[in-house]
Amino acid sequence: PTINQEYQNIVRFIESGTRNRHSYISGKIKVLNLWKVENSSPAFIKKQQEIAKSCNDKNIPVIFQPEKSQVEKDSNTMLLFHGTRSVNVTGILQGFRLPQNLNGVQINGSLLGPGVYHACDYKKSVGYCSVNNSYWAKGAGTVSNRKAFMFLNDVILGNPHYVKTPQNNPPKDKDSMIAIMGGSFQNEEFVVYTLDQFWPRYLVEFDI
Repeated sequence: PTINQEYQNIVRFIESGTRNRHSYISGKIKVLNLWKVENSSPAFIKKQQEIAKSCNDKNIPVIFQPEKSQVEKDSNTMLLFHGTRSVNVTGILQGFRLPQNLNGVQINGSLLGPGVYHACDYKKSVGYCSVNNSYWAKGAGTVSNRKAFMFLNDVILGNPHYVKTPQNNPPKDKDSMIAIMGGSFQNEEFVVYTLDQFWPRYLVEFDI
C-alpha cells in the first residue's frame, strides 16, 4: 500500500482493537503520531521461517488482524499491542530486553513468567502506558510535551500453550503462552520468551 493507505489501515486497526472491557478507560484512543520501524531482524525472520514449518494451530483468539503474508499465516505471526511508560521508548528502540536482563526498571504483570507480554486489546496495553488513569503506570514515566506511547509488535506465537491460571513457562514443545479469559485472567494475554519471536513494527503516540 501507499504510505497514506498504510497509515489509514493501521490507525483503523488500532481504533477498532478493543472489546471495551476496561471501564476505567472511558475514552477512545486518538492516534497522534505513527512511526514505522523500517529495519528488520534477521533472527526474527529466521525464527518465523522455522516455526512456520511445524505450526498447526489456526484458532488463536485475536481481534481483527491486517492482511498477512503466507509465512506470517503459517507461523501465527500476529500484530499485537505492547504498552510501556514513555520514558522506556528510547531504550526499547535500541533493543528490547527480557525482564531478567533489566536493572532498575519496574516490572508489572508477570503471571506467566519472565517473558514479553502483548495484548490484542489496546485498552489492556494502555494500562501500562503513561496516561493519568492507567492501571499499572498510574501516570508515571511521562516525557515532557509528549503524550503516551505504545508499540505494535509482530509476534510469532507458533503453537501456543493455553492457560487459565498462572504458569511460569510453556512446555518445551510450545512456542508461546496465551492466557485465555476465565480463571485468573480477565483478558487475553500473549507471551513469548525469546527475543527472536517478536519485533517492533510501529510506534504509536496517542491520547485517550
